Amino acid sequence: VVATGARPVIPSSLQGSADKKSIGGGLFITYEQVFELEEQPKKMTIIGGGPIGCEIAQAFQRLGTAVTLVAPSLLPGEDPAAGEVLERVFAKEGVRVLKGRAVGAVASNSAASNEPQRSEKVLVTVETTAPPKTVVEVGADVVLVAVGREAVVDSLNLANARVDIATAPSTGVVVNSQLRTSNKRVYAAGDCVSGAMQFTHVAGFQGAIAARNLLLPLSDKGFLSAPPPACTFTSPEVARVGLSEAQARLKFDKQNDGGGQDSAVATLVRPLSMVDRALCHDDDPEGFLKIVYRKKDGAILGALVVSPCAGELASELGVAIAAKLTLPTLASVMHAYPSYAIAIQQMAAEVYYDTLEKSMPLYNKLKNLGL
Repeated sequence: VVATGARPVIPSSLQGSADKKSIGGGLFITYEQVFELEEQPKKMTIIGGGPIGCEIAQAFQRLGTAVTLVAPSLLPGEDPAAGEVLERVFAKEGVRVLKGRAVGAVASNSAASNEPQRSEKVLVTVETTAPPKTVVEVGADVVLVAVGREAVVDSLNLANARVDIATAPSTGVVVNSQLRTSNKRVYAAGDCVSGAMQFTHVAGFQGAIAARNLLLPLSDKGFLSAPPPACTFTSPEVARVGLSEAQARLKFDKQNDGGGQDSAVATLVRPLSMVDRALCHDDDPEGFLKIVYRKKDGAILGALVVSPCAGELASELGVAIAAKLTLPTLASVMHAYPSYAIAIQQMAAEVYYDTLEKSMPLYNKLKNLGL
């Protein structure tokens, strides 16, 4: 079983300033080195607005480091509303979000001699994307690059074992649905698999499947029919399960009308300001719960939760999806008050009562007939 994982990607715009013998020639680090820092930096610039960049940005800002996060948007893989919540939270906490992309980095002492000396160790050049578009320099003691990860397969000589490797759109070992490679004696699992979602829980799931399929006469599938659950551990957490609204409309609507009355898909959204437990902690809580469902029967298709305990809340909805529970059924499951989870029951009840209201004309006709 090949399970060599993944490593951080260094964008081409920064590779020109890097000494290949070390990350960025000492100019920048990745998540692999950040926990080895011996001193807390006064200023940190983070390149990348994905889960790793957001988690580290908030953590270091709360520890007292002045953090600038450079990215076109936050959590680009999620519903835009989730990134907008984090942007507001970061602004309140002091994280500077600079919308743009890094195009270079140099040591500050390499600046022209006629320019004033700067206390920061590194200068990052950023092309902003928000109007008016400009080029700015951001100084930092530490620059952390978090723009993605790539499969570690280049040093294994897998071609000699007749194992196919994909180069586009994502690198990694090519496998079938049972995680078997082009060599029937070799399986692969986790982050090194082409097209696999790079999460620890996905890697653990696939590792167990690959081992079973290799050693036993089994043919279990190593890929789920729906996107795997995910959680970004910021505060508030951002968790998702099942299909996003866009994915559901693409799958169930013959013509993607953007959510009109003829759409087969609908959504429920409840802001945390309507969740009593959230109000116990904050007078103006940031976050929301969003459930994507099928109109005709209330089948739950997916969910996005931006909230404390979002991972746990999304897990309940993941179980409901796997068990094929509809929202009207979930509305009858009693939840403790005042928990965060009771918001799920309250949202499900909206669909249940809406179904009852639509059925009232039929009930009245049957009653008039004495049935």
